[in-house]
Amino acid sequence: MSDIRYIASVTFFSVVAVPAATLAVLRLCHCTEKNFRGETIPVSFGISLLISTELLLSVVIRNTPVSTKMLLLFVSTAAVFGLLGLLDDRLGDKAIKGLKGHFAAALRGKITTGFLKAIGGLAWSVYCAWRVSPHLIGVVILNGLLIALCANLFNLLDLRPGRSSAVFLLSAGMLLGIAGNSLSILPATAGLATVVVSAIPCWLLDSRAKVMLGDTGSNLLGGSLGLAIAMLHNTALSVGVLAILIFVHVIAERKSLTAVIAASPILCAMDKLTGIRGDVQSSMPKKQQ
Repeated sequence: MSDIRYIASVTFFSVVAVPAATLAVLRLCHCTEKNFRGETIPVSFGISLLISTELLLSVVIRNTPVSTKMLLLFVSTAAVFGLLGLLDDRLGDKAIKGLKGHFAAALRGKITTGFLKAIGGLAWSVYCAWRVSPHLIGVVILNGLLIALCANLFNLLDLRPGRSSAVFLLSAGMLLGIAGNSLSILPATAGLATVVVSAIPCWLLDSRAKVMLGDTGSNLLGGSLGLAIAMLHNTALSVGVLAILIFVHVIAERKSLTAVIAASPILCAMDKLTGIRGDVQSSMPKKQQ
């Protein structure tokens, strides 16, 4: 009974108290910007997602027979991707866009936080892939690229209220449905399910344009989803997902994903289901343009 109370208490604290406290602290620290409706709202709300995820993962590690080593990889991955995103949120040069822009700036001698986020994320992704499949070099390269590009994809999606978190919840739900409960992939499903629980209150606020997740949150969501896919040990799935990621990134380097979505009636209708939409005003912060 005491364990049940402990789990219930930490879960409640993580999904209710942490988001509320994060809102208050961000406002107190003036970490705010105007949204497209001219309302001043907290930014980098992904901090709440990071804290909640770490708390809930600690509960899972303590109360389930799942491999502690693999779950600790989820803990560290959430921290690394979340903190790299926070660095870019708070100190990033918003005038430089896309992977191409950040790497071009680095070649000119200007090291941006976006470049550091990309290099740091790739290095950690390869490390995670090695931890998951240490004796298969080809699979390490495959999954390393998958995790890194998955994290960046969710950064690209986080340009309208609710879009990034909604796509994560949908993708994670599909992945969990496919995965089932095989013991060999239980760490992947347990870790991903934990991030899903943490992401739900973030989506509820993000979708109503009450907060901005920022790269802190979107980077964490993408990195966690990529890690879960890698941990399923399904090479065909990894190859298929990586092919989609490369295709989307090629498009994104040439044209805004928001413009691509707006040009397609079907994609536009689906996008509106993820959060409120409206005419883009000149007051909209650069993060959401």
